[in-house]
Amino acid sequence: MVELVRRRPPDQTLAWVARSVGPNAQVRSWRRLTGGITSSVHLVTVNTPNEPRRLILKRWVEGDLEQSRGWVEHEAEVLRALERTGLASPRLVACSLGAETDGAPVLLMTRLPGRVWLAPSEIPVTPHPEREFRLPRDACSPQLWQAAKDLLSGPIPVEVGRGDVVATHTGAPRMTRS
Repeated sequence: MVELVRRRPPDQTLAWVARSVGPNAQVRSWRRLTGGITSSVHLVTVNTPNEPRRLILKRWVEGDLEQSRGWVEHEAEVLRALERTGLASPRLVACSLGAETDGAPVLLMTRLPGRVWLAPSEIPVTPHPEREFRLPRDACSPQLWQAAKDLLSGPIPVEVGRGDVVATHTGAPRMTRS
């Protein structure tokens, strides 16, 4: 299965990406990204009639297929909820439970600039309200960090899945690091 995670996304999946972006879109390139605890993650560059778009393609190729479909649905819901907050977060472009791709559930989202935090010890801010909030020294957007702190300073979340996606006791999705 590890080979499925590392290899090029299948042609059928790349064709789905192009269709999801819009008419006359063509996948120009792809590159495997670091990380991806629960999924294979690629940066995909798509040429459109207006301009190239750099998007993130997540493919759940390992594990239980039904569970993976649930993760795709849940992550899509979280991205939709984050879009309503006004915070800088990836935007959902499209998702598929596998029928339109090579059978693997997939999610396509916009790309945010920044770096990947692979280990919790690398994260410069601890978003739990009972711990001190520390603004990263190299923060380019302090107001964004403050908005994230404000968003995360509500009730202690209850984990509902793998990775960093959690929901509060009220069921409102939000992101955090454990």
